[in-house]
Amino acid sequence: MRKTAWFLIALCLTSARGEDLSAREILARVREALPSAPMDVQARYQSKSRRGVIESEGRVDIHTEWGGSPPSARYVLRDLFGEEQQRFEIAWDMNGTASFALSTGSPPAAVGQPDPTAPVPGMDFSWADLSFSFLWWKDARLAGMEKKKGRLCRVVDVMAPDPENGEYAGMRLWIDPEIGLLLQAEGYNLANERIRRMEIKSFKKIEGLWTIQDIDVESFPSRHKTLLRVRNVEEAAPVPESEPYSDHIGVPAEP
Repeated sequence: MRKTAWFLIALCLTSARGEDLSAREILARVREALPSAPMDVQARYQSKSRRGVIESEGRVDIHTEWGGSPPSARYVLRDLFGEEQQRFEIAWDMNGTASFALSTGSPPAAVGQPDPTAPVPGMDFSWADLSFSFLWWKDARLAGMEKKKGRLCRVVDVMAPDPENGEYAGMRLWIDPEIGLLLQAEGYNLANERIRRMEIKSFKKIEGLWTIQDIDVESFPSRHKTLLRVRNVEEAAPVPESEPYSDHIGVPAEP
């Protein structure tokens, strides 16, 4: 299996506290910084041309259980009227291996063998971007330190689980060691060409936890851009085990 040259870089990296951390340990710390309680997030997105013309917009409803056994997340893409367009669900086992399912339409129809690194129709995001799946990718290398947004970041290169068949061969990540959060990520193909950049534009501290508020993703070479803006974040109410899941809050699903 081919690997692009930039994934082979491995530099010594020392934290501000003087301890040596491997790339996988750095990724583990970022995962640990994710909210452990179940969370519901409502966001809006706009996709724009290079000239800034809005081409599509809609809603994204997100439910995360990063602290679950296993960790999992669900993303529902809707139009502005609330009609479901796509649904992506992902979970990671104890070894960090992901299992996922994608459906489209309303009612949802399953999509066989989806590529989570491919852009979502109408957006520049991929499902791997939205779910931060690359934080669980196992083949990681240190690539030094670099400033982003005025903060000194650790740079980590991660190889995609299936670089031969997915849109991403791998990603380069810029991670702030002080708050343990990702500031920027860039996706590359097997030809070592940058095809996507994701920038975390702002954060908000909620009940002692840093949560992402605004994300911009830009595609290359088109320079097409999608902006994701979080509107609401709240801790999700637990669903009783005896009650089947329903998207409609407070309305039990039909048995």
